[in-house]
Amino acid sequence: MAVPRDPNFWKRFSMAVHQDEEAQVDDQKSETWLITTRRKKRHSYARFCCTFWILLFAIIAIVVVVFLILIKTHTLQKIHIGGEGHKVDVDLDGWLEKLFNTGGGDKSKEGGGS
Repeated sequence: MAVPRDPNFWKRFSMAVHQDEEAQVDDQKSETWLITTRRKKRHSYARFCCTFWILLFAIIAIVVVVFLILIKTHTLQKIHIGGEGHKVDVDLDGWLEKLFNTGGGDKSKEGGGS
């Protein structure tokens, strides 16, 4: 087996091996960086979507709860837009009473007797 006679051979050989190892490491780093970046982007979309729907449902729930509280406390009956005794107010009051059994009428009148 012949030994290379060039004194710079081993220096060039080690540099070539070192550059080859760096190229392989850089390829692995760039692939993992790209994968992690895509994964982060996907997770951010999912987080945004979940946050949007949770906030939307929370706002709807708050509006419904406030509306139910206003109905139960008869506050909506006290609010008359456009004057008192308006046909829409009477229809709305009757519908709400049937729906939620609120404000049901005087029970002493229903007893009938004594």
